[in-house]
This record gives sequence, structure tokens and C-alpha cells, in this order.
Amino acid sequence: MELLMQNQVNLKCQKHNKNEIIYIQVNELEENKCIFYCEACVSIDYYFKPSNYVRIKQVLDFNDQSIVFSWPPLNDNNLQQQLIQLSTKEQVYQNILSKDVVTFFEELKMQLLHKINVCQTKAINLVQEFPNIEKHIIQEYQKISKINTFKDLFLDQKTNLQQKEALCKSFINEFIRQKDKNTQFFQQIFNEQDKLKQAINLDALDQIRKQMLQIIDQYFDSNAFSLQQFSNNLRSLKQIQKNEPQQNQNHEIQIINQQISYYNQQINQPIKIQEDLLSKIQFIQSIYCEDKYDRLKIAVNQDNNQIELATQNVKIGWSGCYYTNLIFDRNQDYIIRFRVRQKYNYKKAEMQLGLASNAQYDKFFPYDNLSCLMQFFENKISISDINQGIAKVIKGDLKNISSNEDLQLKVSINQGILELSDINQNNVIGLLDKYKQKLSLQNLRFFVQLNCYSILSILQFINIQG
Repeated sequence: MELLMQNQVNLKCQKHNKNEIIYIQVNELEENKCIFYCEACVSIDYYFKPSNYVRIKQVLDFNDQSIVFSWPPLNDNNLQQQLIQLSTKEQVYQNILSKDVVTFFEELKMQLLHKINVCQTKAINLVQEFPNIEKHIIQEYQKISKINTFKDLFLDQKTNLQQKEALCKSFINEFIRQKDKNTQFFQQIFNEQDKLKQAINLDALDQIRKQMLQIIDQYFDSNAFSLQQFSNNLRSLKQIQKNEPQQNQNHEIQIINQQISYYNQQINQPIKIQEDLLSKIQFIQSIYCEDKYDRLKIAVNQDNNQIELATQNVKIGWSGCYYTNLIFDRNQDYIIRFRVRQKYNYKKAEMQLGLASNAQYDKFFPYDNLSCLMQFFENKISISDINQGIAKVIKGDLKNISSNEDLQLKVSINQGILELSDINQNNVIGLLDKYKQKLSLQNLRFFVQLNCYSILSILQFINIQG
């Protein structure tokens, strides 16, 4: 068959009668010029452009896996080069990429398994320490309480009732005098026990697990959608080609190239989203509470890519105070944008936020006067009359805006700025002048305290380099 085709196209050059025609011109045709070229024609044509010619043998040898260079004629030679690369490099690239993907996931599995095994071992060791700690607490109780001495006072047969009463009063008064000391001791020892138990916070670990799985699902779901859309676009292009066979083929290739570009953008877009998300998660996850009765519930809202905080295990009143591990740099500016909403429409949401120094870090509530108490109810914001520092009206009045508005806390320590405002800064309150010297306190951190009816959404955490 191949020999038959060669015989059928065995054309001889009109200028060089013995030479076989090798090329056919497919672009920039001239009306009175022959479109067939032999080897001698090429050598004497000083204006010969390979991109305007196709080798006839390439056309004859064409198969489903090959690309004919310079065909069809296009305005962009780079597109021709991309088409050639599809046939010459795609398989090699695919093999290399496949190996890289396999290597990446194998290494990821090994690293994750190693981390999980290390954490599991640490957690089990901590759990196994619980009985020893409880035993130690009981032993300390026996030493402090002197319960055996108390018992002997009742069992002493040599004393009468009046003597027993006198001895018991003396014994009891001794412990009453030591009541504050003993109370502090047991508070501290139980706090240490609580810290150890909080080290194995299964709720927090479960949140981390869910967030990791959500990030992975979101990334691959987005890519699967992109592949499907790319396939649909190709089908549309084929239909256009079928309906308009004379349409410029360059347009089709450009559309395909645009779709490839779109496909790559769709792949990269989830990566950027997740980088932003991880930045927020890193900030939020550093919030913790020393209070043993409750914790913050932290969740990622996939619909709007925000972080939501709400108290849990608090049925009435306030939660403990939650701080960040992030210490504000005195030479940089920060903007924390947030939104507060009510869990229930008929209950007032309250929130206290601001800055706290290291000296207040382990307390239920900081008293540095660098904060503000806000209330959200019936679609209105109100600022508490209890003066916590941020109470100086600079512009407008926060009481005039809706509780649905987004708010922001602006922090610039070196400039003495600590301001609460709406996003457009039409309504601003700042730190009272008498408290501005407290911005010189060392190691200031962001803190927040919510009542049991509040949900706080962190919208943005902006760090402006000084």
C-alpha cells in the first residue's frame, strides 16, 4: 500500500526534471508560482521559509498519533511547536510525571504514618501516666489532711468527751489557718492534671483531621471538575468544526490553547485558596484556653473560606479567654477583620476582644485596658459602658450601624493606634489617651472572649510590613 502511494505521487520537478518533488507550499501562496518544491528548488530560493512548506512524505506517513508540521497553516508558529511537542514529548513527560506523582504520594504516606505513629506513642504514654498522677494526688491529700491523726483523736480511749472536743478544735483550727495554702496547692495540682488531659484533646485532633480531609477533597474535586469541563469544551469545538468545515482552523487551535490555559488556572486556583485557608487556620489554631471547663469550637466554612469560632460546653454566661500564640511585632501594623452573629435571634451575643500582655496570659480575663466589650442584639451593635480601654469616639458612632456589618480591629503599636471600626472606617472608636502607655507592655497578643450565644467569624488577618 505504501509503495502504491509513493508511485501515485511520484511527481517530478518542472524546473529540475530529474528531481523528485519533496515539499508543497501551504502558506503565503503566489498566484503564478508553483507550489511544489524539489531539493534544488530549496537550495536556490533565498527566501525559503520552512514554516510555509509541508513535506509530502509527512502527509503520506500520517497516522492517528502524528502531527504534520506547518499544517494546517496558522498565524502563530508557537502553536505549531506546541502541536509537535504533543507527539514527540508527551509520552516521555507523562511517564516522568507519573513517576513523580507516585514518588510524592509514597513519601507523603511514609511521612504521615511516621508522624501519626510518633503522636500516637506520645498520646498513649500520656494516658498511661494518668493513674500515676491520680495516685500522686491521693498521696498528697493523705499527707496534707493528716486524716490518720484525725482518726486517732476519736479512737483515743484515754480522753473524755470534753478533752476530745478541745483536741479536735485545736486540730481543726490548725487546718483552718492553712486553708488558703491548701486550697492553692490543690488548685495548682488539679490545673496541672487538666493541662495534661488537654494535651490529648480528641475534639481538637478531630477538627485537624477533618480540615486536612476537606482540603484534600476540595483540591481534587476542583481538578476533576476542570478535567470534565475541558472534555466538554473539546466536544463543543468538534461540533463547531462539523457545522462550519470552512472556518479558520487557527481559531480552533487558539480556543483549545485557551482551554488548556483555563485548565491550568483551575488546577492552581485551589492551591492559592488553600494557602490562604492554611494561613487562617494557623492563626486560629494558636488560640487556646487555660480554663478547664470549656474550649473554642473551630470550624472551616467551605462556602466562604472563613474560620468560625463558637463556645462549646458553655450553657450560660461567658467562656474563658482565648489568646493567640502570635505576638504582635511593634514595627508592623495589623488588621483583623471579623463578623459576629447570634446563635439564637432572641439571645444577646456579646464579645470582648483586644490585646493582652504576657502578664495576663494565664488569667481568665485580662485587665490591661486594651479591649472593648460589644453587644449584638436586634440588628444593632452597642458598646458597653464598662470601660475597658477602647472607648474614645474618633468618627461617627458604632451604635448607628447594623450588627450585620463586618468590623475590624486595627493595631499599630509604635503609632499608638488601637482602633475598632467598620470596614469602610465611617465609624471609629479608639484607645483612650490615658491607656496608650499600656501599648508599651511587652509581648502583646490578640485575645477574644465570647458569651455562649456568640459565633465569631475571622474574615481576614492582615499583616502590614513596617
